[in-house]
Amino acid sequence: TLPLTLSVLAPITGGLIALLFFPNLATKEVGLGEIWAPFLKTMGSGARTIRDVPILRFVILVPATVCALGEVMEEFIGVIFNELDYTLTTVGVIYAAVWFARTIGTLIAEKLPPKLTLPLVFSLLGAVSLLLMALLGLAIGILVTIVLFFGTTGIIDVIYGARLQTEIEDNHRATVTSMATMSQELVGIFGFFAFGAIAQGSQDGSQWFSLIYAYAWLGILFAGFWILRYRSKILRA
Repeated sequence: TLPLTLSVLAPITGGLIALLFFPNLATKEVGLGEIWAPFLKTMGSGARTIRDVPILRFVILVPATVCALGEVMEEFIGVIFNELDYTLTTVGVIYAAVWFARTIGTLIAEKLPPKLTLPLVFSLLGAVSLLLMALLGLAIGILVTIVLFFGTTGIIDVIYGARLQTEIEDNHRATVTSMATMSQELVGIFGFFAFGAIAQGSQDGSQWFSLIYAYAWLGILFAGFWILRYRSKILRA
């Protein structure tokens, strides 16, 4: 309860400090139009920039799907490996290995060719491998594949993040970057709902609704789809 109490006290304390030392801020009336108009104008300019540069849509939506899937997977790693009869201590080591792989991925990304399809090919191979390991029931193979997948998400973050900054005009850089981050968060929210439903289905006895299979099928779908989109004339770069 202590962290929860402190999280509530922090904004209350900030509000009291603002009232005591900046009383003029509390007396100024601001209409809803004044609040939302600048925000909507900024978002609109960012959306138009993304619409007018096709490659921007690609470099924003790939991390928003593949990397968001990884963020959701991270939350379920404990559940997955507990079901595979790993001890809690081992699960902790797996979490450490996952983040170590992601760190290594970000470090080696600059040494790799800056081709947008390269990390997607890695992701596709990883998803197919995860599906194969799940079908064969190889727990160690599932473990290795998941760890390598997180290394791939680190590579995607660096390569696609660098390409995103290259393609954005300077006067829209902050807005488009924020919209890219927001897209990952939105996909992550829907991802949690989806995997919660999948987990419930798995409890009802269908192995094809298990989390491992879900990650494999979705990984194949996302990586395969974006590779095809990149190979189209519109998105080729």
